[in-house]
Amino acid sequence: MYQEFEGFLKVWQKVMNAKGGISLPARKDITVRDFAEWLPSMLIVKWDFDVPEREVVYAGSEIDELFALDVKSTSLQTYFPDADELKTHVEAARHVVTELVGQEGVSALKLRDGREAEYAHIRLPLAPEDGMPVMVSVFKSVNTEPVDESDCQHIATNPHIITKRIDYIPLFDDE
Repeated sequence: MYQEFEGFLKVWQKVMNAKGGISLPARKDITVRDFAEWLPSMLIVKWDFDVPEREVVYAGSEIDELFALDVKSTSLQTYFPDADELKTHVEAARHVVTELVGQEGVSALKLRDGREAEYAHIRLPLAPEDGMPVMVSVFKSVNTEPVDESDCQHIATNPHIITKRIDYIPLFDDE
């Protein structure tokens, strides 16, 4: 696990333990005091798995740059034109919020010249809001070479996310 993600997970667990260790952190618990380091690369979404779609309720300053689009107004189908990739993404998110597990993974944006702009992420469940599952994610670019502006223009007109790896993280002791 990336060091940044280990720290994020520890703070999430600290917040949960402050609530007695039995209640998930809520969106209001994601404070500048505790999570300032991760806010620029953080995404908080409410899920509607029946559609399937998500409502972005918070996107840090680095998120639109990473995905080369305004994530608040871009549908999942835009990022996942392949139905199988969309299904993989949605089912992984559903698993996080229904099974109350964390998820670490690596995905990529496919670029015009065939390169892939890779990024890693960690996703953790938050307490539901208005009956909707909520999830917090932190992203980290893992590119070995910079993506130039012309590649981003291509992404903005024809994005494509490819899931490369998903690992689940137990969050609660099975006692």
